Amino acid sequence: MAAVEKGSPYLNVAEVSVNASDKNPGQHAIDIRVQWPVWAAANTPTDLQVQLDEMDKMSAHSAKKPAKIQTQ
Repeated sequence: MAAVEKGSPYLNVAEVSVNASDKNPGQHAIDIRVQWPVWAAANTPTDLQVQLDEMDKMSAHSAKKPAKIQTQ
């Protein structure tokens, strides 16, 4: 499942079920339910990536600067 999710970063394995066959216990039915976003606007993935990149930059910037402690 990790390989599937890694190969498609927007895909999510939502559920996996394994059920034995009543007639042949050695056979199993495997159901895998996956989810992925469907964008209402064509530019949504690009807009999302820009927002994520900005958050990464802010996170990296704040990690380099120690937090200022205010004293009174």
